[in-house]
Amino acid sequence: MGNIPPHTHKAGMKNNSINIGLFGSSFNPPHLGHFAVIKDLIRQKIFYEIWLIPVYAHPFDKKLLNFEDRLILLNLFLRDLNEASVKITTVERDLNNKPSYTYDTIVKLREHLPHAHFTLILGSDTKNDINLDKWYRYDDLKKIAGFYFVPRKGFEDSPYPDVSSSQIRGHLAKNESIDHLTTKSVADYLARHHLYRAGF
Repeated sequence: MGNIPPHTHKAGMKNNSINIGLFGSSFNPPHLGHFAVIKDLIRQKIFYEIWLIPVYAHPFDKKLLNFEDRLILLNLFLRDLNEASVKITTVERDLNNKPSYTYDTIVKLREHLPHAHFTLILGSDTKNDINLDKWYRYDDLKKIAGFYFVPRKGFEDSPYPDVSSSQIRGHLAKNESIDHLTTKSVADYLARHHLYRAGF
């Protein structure tokens, strides 16, 4: 999928403009928590489309699987998700900024879709994060994007499974099954290519 996905659905209009939800994550790897959140947001028809944005270079210097492998995993995840209104954008890779900053990503997307309304989909653990206002150009970011907080277990009641990418990596490092933590295509690819094994 290219930089800016084409549009397909009419749901999620906001003030006569399309409202696009931006789900940014390391997707290191994608899991059933991501899956459940996206399915629920689609059911609620909150957004015109949801764009998945894999982080290219994490601003907090997290150790990540290389971008191309994570992109393959995300495409497999998207195939299992089977929702036409969900797209992948590689805008952060195309910007080639190290680290990748959310503000720069939104600015680039707005260049292509100036009349769209972009909303960041975030876990509720970030809602009261004392570091949120320390994000790069946070005050400017609030002017060009909305925020939608998804309830996360441990911070508030949540209907979504309590699954994390770190759980999957931990299971794989110990050669344990991850079938209950991610989609079949993702699990099969990880097993076939021996990713996230000991030493990652």
